[in-house]
Amino acid sequence: MGAGGRRSRRIKVTAERPLRLHGSVDRDEPYLSLGARLVAPVAQLFARWPTWRDTRSGRQGAWVVRGVILVAAVALGVRLPWPVGDVVGLAVACLALVLPMEHLRHARRLARLRALAAPRARSVAVPAALHYDGQKLTVTAEERVWRSMRAEASAARVVAGEAEGGRWLGLAPPGRSDRELLWCRAPLGPWAAAPSGRLDAAPAAPPLRLGVEDFDTLCAVFLDPPAAG
Repeated sequence: MGAGGRRSRRIKVTAERPLRLHGSVDRDEPYLSLGARLVAPVAQLFARWPTWRDTRSGRQGAWVVRGVILVAAVALGVRLPWPVGDVVGLAVACLALVLPMEHLRHARRLARLRALAAPRARSVAVPAALHYDGQKLTVTAEERVWRSMRAEASAARVVAGEAEGGRWLGLAPPGRSDRELLWCRAPLGPWAAAPSGRLDAAPAAPPLRLGVEDFDTLCAVFLDPPAAG
């Protein structure tokens, strides 16, 4: 130990001397892939596709429509010059195979098309700021509160360790469960305020990502420093 066997103290944070750190958090952003953009007009067109319900009148109506299509196909094949008439007539006749479509089958396929055309979500990093006044810790991102909790440095629940190529620091009010931990993450490196340990796995909750210096500063507030000397 150092002179007198004393340990250096934690960094003390008060309302008059608050802690302000800067990092980033992830948020989900909707986006349309190229495939979704191509499928969207197909889904809109398919939504207007004629259908029939599985009832007696519905089946009769479907056969009437198919009969009209086949008559039109024959008429086109006869009236148009060869070979155009044969090609057009055959193409129109093929419509009788799918027009109209049974209602439930149409609904299932339409739902599949709409799912393919729906926006997807992707994670994007946005700037975030941490403010701690010794009593309350708040993380804001995009002018909104991302996480907030009350926790005195001396009484807070603290979990620290390494997992999946990073250092992790979890903070929560005393007595709270793992699900309520606010996780901060930084690249691997020496621990300035606590011995390194291993976590069973990287936390599932999205973390506040900090630079090495800011992460070490936060550790120095909530963790006892190593013995001097």
